Amino acid sequence: MTLVFLGDVARGKIPALEEVAAAQRLPAFSIGFGAVRYWRHNRIVWVAPHTVPPPLSDFVAVLEGALEDAGFDFDRRPYVPHATLLRNARPPAATPAFAFDWPVRDFALVEAARDERGVAYQTLACWDVAA
Repeated sequence: MTLVFLGDVARGKIPALEEVAAAQRLPAFSIGFGAVRYWRHNRIVWVAPHTVPPPLSDFVAVLEGALEDAGFDFDRRPYVPHATLLRNARPPAATPAFAFDWPVRDFALVEAARDERGVAYQTLACWDVAA
C-alpha cells in the first residue's frame, strides 16, 4: 500500500530519502479493509478500508511534510489508501462481500520498475513501527 508516491528519484538521492523515512515514527495500528473497487482507466481491481485510520492519515501528512522539507517532489493528490489485487482486469460483474484486518508492522521504501512483463517491486529499505 503506497503511503507517498514519489515517481522517478535519482539514485544519488536514495540515501537522503532513506534518512527522511528513517526519522519518522509510525505507531502500531490495524487497517480494516472491506471495500472492493475497480478503476476503469487502468483496469485495476483494488481493496480499500471503509474508513482511513487516523494513525495512517496522520503519518502520511507528517511524511509528506518531511519529504517536502527535504526537497523531494511527490504526488499531491488526496490520499486514497488501497491495495491492488489485479491488474489488466475486466470490470467485475459483482464484488464479493468480505472484511479483514491488516496489522501494520512496518513501512518500506519500494522501487517499482516496469518491463515487458509488467511491474516488478523491490524493497530498498524497511522500518519497524514504533513500539
